[in-house]
Amino acid sequence: MKYYKNMDNSYIQCLSTGAGQMEITEAEYLQIISICKNKPADTADYYYRLTDALLWEKKPRIRAEDAENLSAEDALNIITGGVT
Repeated sequence: MKYYKNMDNSYIQCLSTGAGQMEITEAEYLQIISICKNKPADTADYYYRLTDALLWEKKPRIRAEDAENLSAEDALNIITGGVT
């Protein structure tokens, strides 16, 4: 069986056993699954993303009232996840 991970900038977006961006070993796949099972709980103010270094990164959520003050460029970065 082949194992894959998909990346979004330096964050792991998903894992698969069918097709994907980057082939990984079974050991790496199982390690990432284990880390995902111990993900910190998201809150109303923050969520967590898994980096390629296999560390959880705490990210602030954008509040609706803050969104009114976003520039068009910042809004596009949020929508695309920073990928333009």
